[in-house]
Amino acid sequence: MHVDTQLEAALRALDHWPRFRLRLFFEGIVVGILSGTVISFFRWGLEMGTVWRQWIYANVLASGGVLLNLSWFGVLLAAALLLWHLGIYEPNAGGSGIPQVELTVAGHLPMRWVTVIWAKFAGTLISLTGGLSVGREGPCIQMGAAVGCGVGRIWHDDKAQTMPRYLIGGSVAGLTAAFGAPAAGLCFAFEEMKTVISGPMLLFTALAAASAWFVIEVLFGFGRVFPFQNTDTLSLLQWWIVPLLGGMAGMLGAVYNAVLIRLTHWADRSPLMPQPVRVLAPFQIGRAS
Repeated sequence: MHVDTQLEAALRALDHWPRFRLRLFFEGIVVGILSGTVISFFRWGLEMGTVWRQWIYANVLASGGVLLNLSWFGVLLAAALLLWHLGIYEPNAGGSGIPQVELTVAGHLPMRWVTVIWAKFAGTLISLTGGLSVGREGPCIQMGAAVGCGVGRIWHDDKAQTMPRYLIGGSVAGLTAAFGAPAAGLCFAFEEMKTVISGPMLLFTALAAASAWFVIEVLFGFGRVFPFQNTDTLSLLQWWIVPLLGGMAGMLGAVYNAVLIRLTHWADRSPLMPQPVRVLAPFQIGRAS
């Protein structure tokens, strides 16, 4: 049976299990709370790392001392080597993390959820603290999915028919906690993850998103990354900008993806870019800029 067909059959089957509605309710909240807690600590670490890096640049490296700059080079070299070894130890923690989650949901890639959580957590914080331009969306989605996977394993509910809901619910909670945006998390589940909309799955993901939002905003007080409520709304005469901007962003995104894929393939085949160099080069380029 095709994997997508299996997933659709599993989600439709949930509609005929009313005795599990209360269990789904509880599990969704647990996935959201745990994912939100992990991402809350991640966001706290990210803020501390950013403050530390800015202080180093402004108060230590600004002096231009050769010894201090060589010391910072040594720190970046150690960070690059640590990331290299993390990638060897847990290859699935590399990259954005979203493709790995999609493959796991489809049943093509096993997930060592404990290892993925701490390797992704540490690796992303090291990268961001070192000055690399790493988005928080993918790592938070993968960490949330790993938390959801862990909840399913602890519940001894790790069958191929039921594990996708834990992975998808954790992904939703991770994205919600990353930006403080539960609606964006739900859109991600049913658009990017191509999740079949069903009552139980909608309930599970909504509870996971709401619980993660409660943890990130009420308990930890981080709130939204983009406070759109402070922006003015467009007038009717300005709405022509929206489709124009969308079209331009879509074209630029397509060009960017094409160039990125070709550069990645080149780096994979090139003897000039062994793995240690690929890890160290971004740190040094970021330091030079």
